[in-house]
Amino acid sequence: MQIRLFGLFGLLVLMSFQSAAQGTISTVAGSGQCCASVDGSAATNAWLTGVSGIAVDKQGNIYITDTASGKIRKVNAAGIISTFAGTGTPGFSGDGGPATSAQLDGSSTFTGIAADASGNVYISDATKGIVRKINSAGIITTIAGNGSPGFAGDNGPATSAQLQDPQGLAVDASGNLYIADNRNNRVRKVNAAGVITTVAGNGNAVASGDGGLATAAAAPGPASVALDAAGNLYIAEGGTDIRKVDTAGKISTVAGQNQVRNFSGDGGPATAAALKNPLGLGVDSSGNLYIADSQNGRVRKVDAAGIITTIAGITGNASSPLGDGGPSTSAYVPVPTGVALDAAGNVYVSSPGAGGRVRKISMATALSVSPASLSFSYTTGGSNPTPQTVSVTSSIGTMSFTAVGSVISGGSWLSVTSSGSTAPATLTVSVNASGLAAGAYSGAITLTPSGGASQSLAVTLTVTGASAPSFASGAVVNALGYQTTLAPGAVFVIFGGGMGPATLAAGGPDYPSTLAGTSISLTPASGGSPITARMVYTAASQVAGLLPSSITPGTYAMRVTYNGIASAPQNVTVLARSLGIATANSAGTGTVQATIGNVNSGLSLTRLTTGNSSFGGYSWTLTPAHPGDTLVLWGTGGGADAANDTGGTSGDQTAAGNFSVVVSGRSLTPAYAGASQGFPGLWQINFTLPSDMAPDCFASVQVSAGGQLSNQVTLPVAPSGQGYCTDPQLSQTALQQLDSGGTVALGGLSVSKLTATSSFQTSASSAVTSTTINSEMASGGVGLYTADEYAAVFSGVKIDACVVNDRTASTATRNPAQPQGYLDLGTRLPMSGPGVPAGAALAIASSNPGPIYSLTLPAGTLGSGGAYTISGSGGAGAGAFSASTNLPANFTVSGWDSLSSIDRAKPLTLNWSGTGADEVVITGSTYATVGKDATNTNIIHNVFFTCQVPAASGSYTIPASVLSYLLPASIVSTAQASGSGIFSVSAEKLQTLNLPLASGGSAAYSAITGVVAYSKNLSVQ
Repeated sequence: MQIRLFGLFGLLVLMSFQSAAQGTISTVAGSGQCCASVDGSAATNAWLTGVSGIAVDKQGNIYITDTASGKIRKVNAAGIISTFAGTGTPGFSGDGGPATSAQLDGSSTFTGIAADASGNVYISDATKGIVRKINSAGIITTIAGNGSPGFAGDNGPATSAQLQDPQGLAVDASGNLYIADNRNNRVRKVNAAGVITTVAGNGNAVASGDGGLATAAAAPGPASVALDAAGNLYIAEGGTDIRKVDTAGKISTVAGQNQVRNFSGDGGPATAAALKNPLGLGVDSSGNLYIADSQNGRVRKVDAAGIITTIAGITGNASSPLGDGGPSTSAYVPVPTGVALDAAGNVYVSSPGAGGRVRKISMATALSVSPASLSFSYTTGGSNPTPQTVSVTSSIGTMSFTAVGSVISGGSWLSVTSSGSTAPATLTVSVNASGLAAGAYSGAITLTPSGGASQSLAVTLTVTGASAPSFASGAVVNALGYQTTLAPGAVFVIFGGGMGPATLAAGGPDYPSTLAGTSISLTPASGGSPITARMVYTAASQVAGLLPSSITPGTYAMRVTYNGIASAPQNVTVLARSLGIATANSAGTGTVQATIGNVNSGLSLTRLTTGNSSFGGYSWTLTPAHPGDTLVLWGTGGGADAANDTGGTSGDQTAAGNFSVVVSGRSLTPAYAGASQGFPGLWQINFTLPSDMAPDCFASVQVSAGGQLSNQVTLPVAPSGQGYCTDPQLSQTALQQLDSGGTVALGGLSVSKLTATSSFQTSASSAVTSTTINSEMASGGVGLYTADEYAAVFSGVKIDACVVNDRTASTATRNPAQPQGYLDLGTRLPMSGPGVPAGAALAIASSNPGPIYSLTLPAGTLGSGGAYTISGSGGAGAGAFSASTNLPANFTVSGWDSLSSIDRAKPLTLNWSGTGADEVVITGSTYATVGKDATNTNIIHNVFFTCQVPAASGSYTIPASVLSYLLPASIVSTAQASGSGIFSVSAEKLQTLNLPLASGGSAAYSAITGVVAYSKNLSVQ
């Protein structure tokens, strides 16, 4: 869980923990004994070797996919089994006739099945790539898939579409069928008219997109789907996670940790729990979600509060007793695959292990207990946990009972007392953990009624040894700008572990020095007494504090103390001013969270396009800024202001702090720069955009305070009177998609010829040697970018035709310009053209976070020039395409070989000649190692620029104001020649690549480019 300070508003997280009920488990189908499977007999005597998916209709009939027999079996309310579909000979036949005469495929390990309110049953055929329907008259037909596995057909007849490994199925109240299209990484929907569409997943195989539209998100490997009464869709995907698509089409994770396959989390938030290949899903009438956690051998429940528990299953093996007739939480449920519920709320689970069975978890009981399980936590050396109470009621009036506590492990630590022996009553459950070693302990409270079976209430006790709080990598940051330098009066965040309670505690509005057992101290490195920060909030994985204005600049050893145990020290730097600006993503990058004073009385937020939003009791206007607008930037770390420590302000600090706002390289003087009244730690910077400000979707903005620059953010600036900013690569629709939290596809492929000269120096006293390498290749990929990632690619200080970026980050930190993932264009992309070997194709060179393609060509391949074509038959992310480009001819840069250094104080003119190019791109990059993070990983200061000019000009002079940003030779860190930077000049011929997306529509921008380039090391003086 990551909690960030957001604009003007504090974020409070309230978590309530409720436990799930357990039931009595029994077998309703499957004997586990070979080999009788006679129709018309008791289902418990049947041999079900390949039981996988199950469904229950409104009459209580159970439908079972028996993949090994190639049949669908039905168990009626009397417990009698019959064949509902399939001849027993695997294959495909019989459409239009009786389902019992049809052949069904029997090779899938998990086959989806669903029943609707009209008596129709739906089954998936993963091998054939189809979904079939058996109507109430028993006639079978194919209703989705054309029998040729693949991906195609959205917005057309479902029977003409392609599916690839369809698995789980679900039907809503309107008769819409949802299909887990597993290998297409999508969930498809077939409406009542037979038209198929994608409702979740963009085809990418790396999960992404939470908070945005499900159709723009990646939903890898969906195995099962389920629907609740409100129409929300649940998806078991990726072998690790359960995600939810709400009725507005937005996707979020409701259970599981991305790519973590394990078993953990019972009794806590489902989003912090680990699952291991979850398959079947079901939802009851109260909105509780049931999960067949197959490789963990458990059925788990996520209640309406988001808390996960196990309702059936234990760790066992083939010799373990099944536990029929006893509590489901003590039963052995090997490899559960399917989940279904009946009208009474009983849970059915298919289990192919132990010979193949369908088990029933009877949730109804004469006695009801709330909660149905208890969990206690204890830290060695602390006080015993507070006793908990359990309410006992009876569905048949008063009922006498006894309650006895028993311990499964750990000795006599559990006790129970009751307010009476007749329901309704209240139980008080206590634990005495003194003397117990660290570990997990199990117990139970058994309630035995005067009539009927007993019922157990599971009790768990977790004992942990007291451990010190710990700092994570890059642990201490400005709460809004995320820079690692702090300032007096700044709100900051610390990431780590063991720093506070499991449930967040907030300290506003007065911010005490100690909160829920957590405090933060800073000891001057030069010596002196520790200074105590004030607490904004605390939780186990992160805390936030407010530095007092009285702290002086310098280096401090920061410690977090929780429950009397202090962390190891973490050095932090406090400057006089280090302003962090709030952004829309609450992480210090991308679009600035600025308000516009002349729009909606200041109730406005800057965005790429126009819209509105309601929160905090107000209606907010979303809009780009316009030339002449008066804006307010919100931040923290503007400097010492003793009045603001208690929410006041000393007024304007523009002159005292030498504040300026730098917008796309233009320095503006604020109308006001100072603390904001009523909010300790909050600063505001008021300024007016010049009336001649050039429109730009990603105008760079930084605030300089006392000579220290803030984090770099972007400001959308639209032409006067226009409701959206303009971008050369993105349409208004694409900009709206970014604003809504979605992604856009951007990128392409290139055919390139590079001459690279590298200079090396083995030691400070040795001579510099140079090596020139000529390489020819084709490469590229198409990325999926959020608004913040796209902004990081195209924002920066814009000077003439150049953009300068200045970034400092640990090498362990994710590059903010890295996309969410790359689209799967296919396994190979054939290439043809003069000199290209027959059968040549680009192959996947790397696959994290998605496929990037590359092909190394033999030397001299591209020497003759001409048209080069790259094509693809399509993949999970995109459809078929073909595009061509030409390499610019005879491109040369005058004096390139003799160019050896750059003077940062002087402009640099480059001249070139050649034909066939659209533009010339000039780049330069320098970097220096400036320190280490908390994990001893290098922190790199990187300055780079890109200038794009028309090739026809034949010349361009890089302004000195651009070159002055480069790091000088005295601090440049490189294994190459001392004081060098990497520079390149390339001629590029761009051709549009019309790339269709598998999810519909086309890439926002894609091109195939012919490139001739030169690069070398130049000394920076």
